[in-house]
Amino acid sequence: MLFLALSCSVYRRSPQPVLDAPVSLQEPVFAGIEPQFRPVAEFLAREGHTLPEPGNSLDIFLFGRPKFAALLQDLEQAQSTIDMEYYRFSADSIATQVRDMLIRKAAEGVVVRVILEAHSNSYAPSFYNRLKRAPGVSVVEVEPTNNWVGNLLVRDHRKLVVIDGKIGYSGGMNVQDRYHTIWRDTHVRVTGPVVRSYQSLFDSAWRMFGGPQQAAPAQAGAPAAGASAPAGGAQAAVPPTAGAHSVPASGAATGPSADTAIMQLVGDGPDSKAHILRDGLEQALSRAQEYFYIQNPYFCPPESTLKALVDAAARGVDVQMMIPDTQDVIFMLWTNHHFYERLLRGGVRIFERSGTFMHSKTFVTDDYLSCIGSANIDNRSYNINYENNLYIYDREVALRCRAIYEKDMETSREITLADLRFPLWDLYMQKLMMLAAPQL
Repeated sequence: MLFLALSCSVYRRSPQPVLDAPVSLQEPVFAGIEPQFRPVAEFLAREGHTLPEPGNSLDIFLFGRPKFAALLQDLEQAQSTIDMEYYRFSADSIATQVRDMLIRKAAEGVVVRVILEAHSNSYAPSFYNRLKRAPGVSVVEVEPTNNWVGNLLVRDHRKLVVIDGKIGYSGGMNVQDRYHTIWRDTHVRVTGPVVRSYQSLFDSAWRMFGGPQQAAPAQAGAPAAGASAPAGGAQAAVPPTAGAHSVPASGAATGPSADTAIMQLVGDGPDSKAHILRDGLEQALSRAQEYFYIQNPYFCPPESTLKALVDAAARGVDVQMMIPDTQDVIFMLWTNHHFYERLLRGGVRIFERSGTFMHSKTFVTDDYLSCIGSANIDNRSYNINYENNLYIYDREVALRCRAIYEKDMETSREITLADLRFPLWDLYMQKLMMLAAPQL
């Protein structure tokens, strides 16, 4: 318990915005968002300092093979800059391909900047030394505090790539072979004005983590580092890459959307003034009228999120939570179980998905608002980690996300109150995990 108490002091350090400057809520882009969810966009803009941007398109990837094929092709075609921020490389086949591509592009004169999470990638120093020593590659290793407890706990959990200021990648996938076949995740490739928010978020993290400041080559359609783009500003379109339209085993179509979607990339971290991603989820729940479908593997919510879920169900919203039926980290299975009775008695439906481990962090509601990101529904993502989520205000994209959810339902089993006959040792472990909940 002393360890838990000590660690609480490093969650929120001196406040600083995740992005660079406050934004105006009078921007015309807000008028293009349906009134039902406009307050969500306004809250995220006010607290996350990032405007929603119209005129974007995206590809959705549900497995790693098509995602990394698209990423490697985009990296190959990079002309000026590559910025990459990933929680974990695994020193396996796909990580080697990405690393070597970065080194080769730097040798061709592309400015390459990489943010590495120090602790999760500390197991393969020789693998990363080759990247860190490569000419033209700048690497920052994230060790956010001078406090040893903070270094042990705080993680940069983002998955973010920006190429030439025109193409952005984000979502739940790390750079690991496991996403090819044995893990089911959700990741996006986006083009359009919202990529400027990707660039701004990366630039802000680069400065905060102590990255060397250097002049980057001019990028067509991209603002200066750290500048916020006006809503609806023009940016050269970047066509989807060949092979980027994955149709994975789930059968859910994931081709490119029309270039009309309004998107809002939001970053959060232990130095944010507000609980941006937690409150964003809760505000979306409060605005839902018909349904709210969530996919998330690590579920250890604060009381306010539990209340928002139950309150939405009490209003008649079809609130569904999809969780994997197995865990890569065994204690998260007990943690998830702890909340089942509260949710079920509150009218929330729970589904456990079998087969490939589901690592997605998504929600979709009322055929309009979708969210795809890196944040879990737990204290770690809400308070301790650096995270980023993409909010999409678009009917077409929402229908695709809903179709993905419904396809995953085919391999899912609904949990009822009658199923909550856990053995005593499971009940004991559930209680034990709640003592560690602030760290989960």
